[in-house]
Amino acid sequence: MGSQTSRPSDQQPLLDHTDEVPLIEKISVVVMGPHGVGKNTVGNAILKKKAFTFQDRSKNYYLKEENTTFDRHVSVIRVPGWSADLTSENNIQLWQVIKDSLRSVDDGPHAIILVVNMNTETAETTKEKLKQLLGDNVFQHILIASVDRKNIVVCHSERKQTVINRCKYHLFVRCTCGQQNKKLIETIEDFIVYKEDIRFYTVRKKAQKMELQHQDLANLVDGLNHKISALSCSKDSNEHVIQSQKAEVKELQRLLKEKEHMLRAKEEEIKSLKSNQNHTKLSALHKQLEHAAKKEKKLQGMVGEMKKNLEEKNKEIKELRKEIEALKSQNENKKSTKPPSMTGRMQKPTNSVELIPLISTETLSSEAPQASEVHRAVQFLKKNRKELIERIVAVKPIADELFPFINQYKYEKILQAPSEYEQRRQLYDIMDKGGKKLQFEFYKCLLKHEKYLVEDLEESP
Repeated sequence: MGSQTSRPSDQQPLLDHTDEVPLIEKISVVVMGPHGVGKNTVGNAILKKKAFTFQDRSKNYYLKEENTTFDRHVSVIRVPGWSADLTSENNIQLWQVIKDSLRSVDDGPHAIILVVNMNTETAETTKEKLKQLLGDNVFQHILIASVDRKNIVVCHSERKQTVINRCKYHLFVRCTCGQQNKKLIETIEDFIVYKEDIRFYTVRKKAQKMELQHQDLANLVDGLNHKISALSCSKDSNEHVIQSQKAEVKELQRLLKEKEHMLRAKEEEIKSLKSNQNHTKLSALHKQLEHAAKKEKKLQGMVGEMKKNLEEKNKEIKELRKEIEALKSQNENKKSTKPPSMTGRMQKPTNSVELIPLISTETLSSEAPQASEVHRAVQFLKKNRKELIERIVAVKPIADELFPFINQYKYEKILQAPSEYEQRRQLYDIMDKGGKKLQFEFYKCLLKHEKYLVEDLEESP
């Protein structure tokens, strides 16, 4: 443990890995975040093994992996990713999966690691939704992390960050020294011990877990005493290291006093709750919980009614859109006449209207891609045909962006395919037969919506 600023990279550690003194021997964390932000990278780095893979992306249930690393038994629960914002109604099923993932940890997880894209504000709306799903006390247990091609950045607060190097683009599990994995584990451990509550509980469970909270605090106090003793016995001759050791011992002693005070307060609270004099207080608390449960049930009923009304309004909107499309079609047929050169074989009738974008020659010439870029994109698509059909996830967003380049019939043919695999195959086949321009537009969509898949395929031999 210890402040990252008090341990420069060029100084020797006070304890080598054989003398490692973990403050928490068993750590449970829940990792969650949107699609494509690096949840697998963070989970694998914590476990120091390749436990989660790209294929897990399509699973709509949480996954749990365990490993013993740096004298700690670590459990990581990976929640499926979500599209757009977590608050979207499209993620209703995922809300229940999030609740179930936290309940799967019998004694409650030590931390909730929220992985987000760097320099985005989505973390705040996500935290608000987690507060709505899990309760007001969830905020103190959320640790924000971001991943790029070089680092994992863990944000403890607005003023404190820890940057963990990714060993020059290699996976953490390939790094023989393991120092970066250790740094990540210690960062999570630091976050846990500085919280008011060591584990996350719902408000109802917190009152029921007094004995466990007491035991967690007692174990932490023992760990702090042990580590203080180990650090105090170090006899390094380097003056800079000694000063760093004293500073860390002082900080640990301060933290020890704080946790001992909390331990004594928890013991008094347990005694008070167990006494007959406070039986009335416990009864009042139970009544408050029952009242809150009834209120929650009533609110759920109101939400259900609102959802039902919303679905009815959506149906009305769809019907109005169909009428508008039909009127547009009739209007276009009246305004335009078919030129003689178009006579011949009739096009297969469809139930929709083709929307053909009008693009000026100036726009086409100014936006024309370089021939080398087009050639590179076409070669990439041909080389990775099988992998793309099997691994593309964002079919609808890609089809939406390609809509100006394909007609309505082909767009519906993609989305109405009987299975996800058939949707991906239809998307690839339509693109493959659409010429180099459509292939280049498809490649640009992949860079936007499937960035990590493209990087993975380009790095493969």
